[in-house]
Amino acid sequence: MKKYSHGGFSGKISEKVSPHTKTRVSVYHSEQAGFDYSDGQRYTTICEDHGNLVTTPSQAHARSAAVNPSDWCEDCQTAGKTRTENFTEAKDVK
Repeated sequence: MKKYSHGGFSGKISEKVSPHTKTRVSVYHSEQAGFDYSDGQRYTTICEDHGNLVTTPSQAHARSAAVNPSDWCEDCQTAGKTRTENFTEAKDVK
């Protein structure tokens, strides 16, 4: 099995900034990173800015989840609603 250590972190496969939320999101191999994977989900995607995570059965699913963390990160969801509300309020001002 390939050993992952992106950026010197055990089990870390990648870290990118989401184009949707502008937050840092990382993909980890759960076992190598020391995360609980008793549910059979071998990969973990973490919103590094908020600390929320989602587990997935494959690396492809984990990378897909990393594209838009507002699908699973409650803090990104809240931040997105706030940005939308602020934009709507600013648009209504005359």
